[in-house]
Amino acid sequence: MKTVRAIAILSLMILLTNGCGNSVNSVKGATLSGREQTTVGNAFDAFFNEPNWELKESENKTQFVEFTGKAKKHVPFDGEGMLVIPEGGKVMVQFILKKDGTFEIGYAEAPFKVNPNLPKEAIGMAELALTFKGIKTDGSASSIQAEGINTLLDRIYNN
Repeated sequence: MKTVRAIAILSLMILLTNGCGNSVNSVKGATLSGREQTTVGNAFDAFFNEPNWELKESENKTQFVEFTGKAKKHVPFDGEGMLVIPEGGKVMVQFILKKDGTFEIGYAEAPFKVNPNLPKEAIGMAELALTFKGIKTDGSASSIQAEGINTLLDRIYNN
C-alpha cells in the first residue's frame, strides 16, 4: 500500500511539474538577455497591479504564456513624457513558447496616451510607432516595433 501511495504521489508531482504551470513558471523564472538583474516574473509582478499569468494556445496550436496587468502608476514612456502608460492602464504581453524550451515575446499591447499638444503629424507617427500588433510569432518585428517593445521592457525593469 505504501508503494502504491508513493507511486501516486510521485506521478502527481511529475504531472504538476510538467503541466501547464511549468510553462508559466519557466517564463516567470527566466531572465531576459540584457536584463539579467531579475526574473521576468519579479519584474512584471513588481511593475503591475493585478498581475495574471496564463498558458494559452493559438488557433494554429502555438502555445504561449499571456501576461496581463495594470500599471501601478502613470509611467512616462519616453524621456520627454510625451507618451505615457496611464495609471491603471491594462498591459498585455504574450511570450511564445518554443519547442526547445525557450520563449520569445510575440505580441504586446498597452494603452499609450500621446501628448495632444504635439503637431498632428507627430501624433500620427507616435501612434504608428506604438502599434505592437502584427509582430510575427517567429519573433521578428519591424525596427519601430522592436524599439517599442524594448522601451516597454526598459520601463518595467527600471521601475
